[in-house]
Amino acid sequence: MLIGGASAGLSGSGRTAFLLGTVLASWAWFFTLAVAGRALAPVMARPQAWRVLDLLIGATLLLTAVGLLTTAGLLRGL
Repeated sequence: MLIGGASAGLSGSGRTAFLLGTVLASWAWFFTLAVAGRALAPVMARPQAWRVLDLLIGATLLLTAVGLLTTAGLLRGL
């Protein structure tokens, strides 16, 4: 079994750069979520906006499940 992650093959400064990159990406992601949440608050006050968001999330989950099942070879016989 392979133990490690995306930075397992790195050493020294490579690992440090990877760590700083992940920290920066995480900070940027959550900062962007906060700004987008504030900007979209008036839009998301409408129930129809939540229905659209729920449909998009559902479609994403369904496509992800089909992709995983296809990759695992479990949809060949259907």
